[in-house]
Amino acid sequence: MGVAKLGLDMDEVKARFEEQFKQLHLQVFNRPAKTMGEVTGVIGGVIAHFVAQVIEENNRRIAEQLTEMGVLPEGRGQRGAGMH
Repeated sequence: MGVAKLGLDMDEVKARFEEQFKQLHLQVFNRPAKTMGEVTGVIGGVIAHFVAQVIEENNRRIAEQLTEMGVLPEGRGQRGAGMH
């Protein structure tokens, strides 16, 4: 029995990040930035938001996969479920 691949495909994550960064680049650089800090602040904020989205989606996908495999009972790993 092999080890199951859990979570997101990292090539998919990389492609999504590159696409979001390209869109951000257009938004930021199609107008003059007032300061370099403005540019780096916007980029840093978008990167942090993207990473948070990927972590949340990855955790959800792992929970779904573990539920399908019978490792987690139905309803576990969903938003609001479990211990807080």
